[in-house]
Amino acid sequence: MKRHVGNYLRVLSVFVALVIPPFFVCHAAPIAGEYGESPQYEAGWLNPEVPQNFERGDLLYLTIGGTAQYVIVQLLPEGQTFGTPAGVLAGTTPKINNAFRTYVPSNRVVRIRIDSQYSKIVQIVVHGGQHPFAFPLGRGNGPATLVHAEREP
Repeated sequence: MKRHVGNYLRVLSVFVALVIPPFFVCHAAPIAGEYGESPQYEAGWLNPEVPQNFERGDLLYLTIGGTAQYVIVQLLPEGQTFGTPAGVLAGTTPKINNAFRTYVPSNRVVRIRIDSQYSKIVQIVVHGGQHPFAFPLGRGNGPATLVHAEREP
């Protein structure tokens, strides 16, 4: 009898470990769309196939190309044009002198937690360079491109 209970518990523990977690774990999903870049603005972007709606608490994972150590991240809403500071997000870097800059780690993946609701986003942009929109990113900060974008609701 003890051996049957032990076998049952072993099978149950394998079931719980392998089958149950996928139903409760959220995974980031790629955002489909067209990527572009502008050497003039030292920026890169993604134009999603469909406008994106972001809720407070959503996570955005951006893979940054280029040599920028800091970036400005922008969620451009429908009706706004590239080159304006509309939709610039608060940065994730400790707020020393610039509340909008985000540090790019060595793995080049920036993790952004969305702080409020953003609707009908038609472009996700990362800006590099020394001072996009007059936000200082540092002398010698290089250009940024957007290589890949994922979101986790």
